[in-house]
Amino acid sequence: MIITDIIDLHCDTLNELDSAVDFEKYDGHINLEKLEKGGSLCQCFAIFTNDAVPDKDAYIARKYSIFKNILKKYGRRIAFAENADDILKNKQNGKISAMLTIENCGFLNGDINKIKILEDMRVRIAAPVWNNNNCISSSHSDTQNPDAPLTPFGREFVYRLNYTNIIPDVSHMNTGGFFDLADIYKKPFFASHSGAYSLVANSRNLTDAQLKVM
Repeated sequence: MIITDIIDLHCDTLNELDSAVDFEKYDGHINLEKLEKGGSLCQCFAIFTNDAVPDKDAYIARKYSIFKNILKKYGRRIAFAENADDILKNKQNGKISAMLTIENCGFLNGDINKIKILEDMRVRIAAPVWNNNNCISSSHSDTQNPDAPLTPFGREFVYRLNYTNIIPDVSHMNTGGFFDLADIYKKPFFASHSGAYSLVANSRNLTDAQLKVM
């Protein structure tokens, strides 16, 4: 059986690419040929802002440039998408869709105006935190403080997302931050790469109580 129209909500491929790497045959989990052969409808590409990167703004700009160059070079085969209509239009034109996401919004560093960076790049999915606590939220990996709330800035950040087209991604959030986000954010949200805690007791997975909220 051939499976088609696959939507993958998260990959780290952009963080492995530099401007000299050809995405068509890149030797990694995902490249253009693999997406085509695998029946991809839409691939979400995450820019991961690793805490170890000293100049996160410059890093994001560099990865965004690589993303745009891929779309420019292979525009007949893969195209940018912001929403479901774009995905369907791209499919009609025989193209895979590419959506841009951000993993770890700690780069905001308490500056709410930097949300405009995400809006200008037309990011549609944003994970507030990764494996380390940041200015927004505690992480799932902080097992000593699973119920820690969002920071005051984190509450402001989530509130502001209500007025953007950016959907929060709760993968990597701690339990307390998750329920704060669910209370503040008034639209649907999701977890791009988490499972069910009742099946696998990993801190990144979601409990039944969390899944019912979603």
